[in-house]
Amino acid sequence: MNPGRKSIKTLLGTIILLSLSSFSVHLMAHGLHSYNVDEETALLTLHIQSHILDEQREFYIQLPLSYEEKLNERFPILIALDADLERRPFIRQETSSILNVLLDRHKIPELIVLYIPNKSADTRSRDFTPSQDADGFMDFLELELLPQIEEEYRVDTLRIVHGHSRSALFATHAFLNRPHLFKAIIASSPAYWHDDHAEVGFAREKLQSFEKLENYFYFNIGGEENEIISNSFDRMHYIFRKYAPQGLEWRADFAEFETHGTTRPLGLYLGLRQFFSDWSNRYYAVETWQRFEQLGGLDPFIESFERLSDKYGFVVKPAVLKEIGDYYSSIGEESISRQSYNLHNLYFPQ
Repeated sequence: MNPGRKSIKTLLGTIILLSLSSFSVHLMAHGLHSYNVDEETALLTLHIQSHILDEQREFYIQLPLSYEEKLNERFPILIALDADLERRPFIRQETSSILNVLLDRHKIPELIVLYIPNKSADTRSRDFTPSQDADGFMDFLELELLPQIEEEYRVDTLRIVHGHSRSALFATHAFLNRPHLFKAIIASSPAYWHDDHAEVGFAREKLQSFEKLENYFYFNIGGEENEIISNSFDRMHYIFRKYAPQGLEWRADFAEFETHGTTRPLGLYLGLRQFFSDWSNRYYAVETWQRFEQLGGLDPFIESFERLSDKYGFVVKPAVLKEIGDYYSSIGEESISRQSYNLHNLYFPQ
């Protein structure tokens, strides 16, 4: 739960780097209508004919470098809305750089990234505004696009969505209407002021109707944004403080020196960092065998990964079970050693 509005005074600094080394692209024939690969950006461009929207939509896929190597692995997906990469290529640069920084420090798992651009300024308003056809765009995501992506790629059950401004309004609306659609929602500088702050009133009604939610919701705003946006953010923050249901993990951040544009990468970084706050917990890596024994050995190690799996909604696999088996074999604990090897084979079948 969020005890209050936090102040963040630091900028991203060296986080925004143009490092794409952790991402690659999987070349294969897809059931989606067409595709081409940009070797420079490592993006796969695909198209789908939507019967719900009655139009063709373009989107981009970026896959982890290990996708080709870990053929038995499935990966969580990050859905980046408002991703007009041709007009604003810095969105891909920001996203890739942030993910690489967090990956290099073992703060997040490897993610598939789905970039969804807007077809036009008019469809952006239509798709992301609740009073227009946001429900139709939700139907498109839930019934057409995401099932097709999950059929063609090894996507795990964890879905994270990131929106900015109008698309952050949509992400919030999707969470309130269909909390099953995305496990984690990151809303940067959300445009809650639209339609006379209608989404704030809708949130008050919907949050009170939920007995329990097992989602994560993060939203942030910059200190240099205009009064209309700030006022609507404060209203929504109050609603979450007052009516957030049991089980909902949420946080609202205020970044003092940030503008409407700079909250996007900052929100993605902090939102992911907060959501995966225990990803690199004390059980995740075996630093020394003495430390491993002090923590209780194999059983609490496995239990810690089961807790992570319960939290994130997909199987978090302990990658050092073979090494644990080797260690116990070396000290004559053959029963624990066999258990470790058997678990390794269960998690990582050949």
